[in-house]
Amino acid sequence: MRKVKINIRDIARLANVSVATVSRVINGSPNVSEKTRKKVLKIIQEYDYHPSAFAQKLSKARTQIVALLIPYERGFILSDAFFPPLIKGMTEVFDKKEYNIMLSMIESPYIPQKYVSLYKRGIVDGYILANVKKDDPFPEVLYEENIPFVSVGRVSSKLKKYPYVDTDNVKGAFEATTYFLEKGHKRIALLRGNSNYNFIQDRYEGYILALKKYGIKPDPKLIVEDTLTIDGGYKAMKKLLKINNPPTAVLACSDYMAIGAMDAILEEKWEIPEDVAIIGFDDLYIDGKIEPPLASVRQEIEEMGKEAAKLFLHILDNPIDFEPIILPATFIWRRSAG
Repeated sequence: MRKVKINIRDIARLANVSVATVSRVINGSPNVSEKTRKKVLKIIQEYDYHPSAFAQKLSKARTQIVALLIPYERGFILSDAFFPPLIKGMTEVFDKKEYNIMLSMIESPYIPQKYVSLYKRGIVDGYILANVKKDDPFPEVLYEENIPFVSVGRVSSKLKKYPYVDTDNVKGAFEATTYFLEKGHKRIALLRGNSNYNFIQDRYEGYILALKKYGIKPDPKLIVEDTLTIDGGYKAMKKLLKINNPPTAVLACSDYMAIGAMDAILEEKWEIPEDVAIIGFDDLYIDGKIEPPLASVRQEIEEMGKEAAKLFLHILDNPIDFEPIILPATFIWRRSAG
């Protein structure tokens, strides 16, 4: 047996794989092919490699800081009613463990290596990602670098398994659309946000599933995409009101879009819900305070924050043994739904 002293980078070079892959093999991760695992283990055995106790101790040192990364392209992160309860839920869990949250509103496009460096320099213990687009490369970079992260919402179709917390958006949109169908509506519109987000695609899917269950063919003219803002909802609804045979009911993919749509409907002197019924999504605290009160699909936003924090703390000690968390979505009736 050879007695040449080597390190993890030498093993990666000899096996022609990344350092992260070698680390996964050493830590018993299932996310490595059997062929690669055998090749790496053969080299480890051949060179009698053992990770140094000092290096292992350093790798377990904690900063007690987690970075919460939120892309700010939507432009109203701090005023968006979704984020305060999300952060409140996280803070409640992290405070008990004496953890601090470092908020970073990332410019898009951004440089992933900047954030990889924060971890490698020992400034943060990992990341919680919120409002990240589907198939954004950053989660894959974190995964390849073995950097702990949790995503609020699904973000990647390329990774086999990664830690995330999400709402059952398909079921929520399905139930809201079904409510309209059971009330006799056949012209049901969908105000959808940018399809680059998985939660938008899921809400669209729930809407389509409900229509098909009732034998109604989706009408492309009734599906309008715009930003998840009051202005986006207003503009989308204005388009719908100009088409022949406009909708009698509207499901909006966010409460902000729904509020904008209500403004457009009332501006045209139409009545809610008599002429057009409307349901939003999120169930923000403002929904019961507007006129008419806005029906919505409730996301347990604060609970999402709590679960994301718990999952992050869990994967620090159990990077392999975890399951994604899906929280329920519940239709909340208010007068706007009719």
